[in-house]
Amino acid sequence: HDPCVFHCVTGQDKWIVICLYVDNLFIRGDDQSRDEIIAYLKLKYNMSAEGKILHYLGINVTAGDGPWRLNQNCKIEEFLKRNQMETSKPIDRPGD
Repeated sequence: HDPCVFHCVTGQDKWIVICLYVDNLFIRGDDQSRDEIIAYLKLKYNMSAEGKILHYLGINVTAGDGPWRLNQNCKIEEFLKRNQMETSKPIDRPGD
């Protein structure tokens, strides 16, 4: 077991979530907490903060004011093309 998601809530408006995989970090939180964590990590490690996240470990990320949206549409499309199924029509039930 290797935990890779860490979170901390220290008040109504102060929170941080860090997703860690090998040398990739995904940091989300209130503006002040996020900026403090990034500044601290930059002092300790040679790292860059890329800004708004679009991709994380092959997963498309849409992060706005509401809930985060995660999908792997590119991987699905790649699989369909590799198996000559890109013109297939979706179905409601896998058993059909």
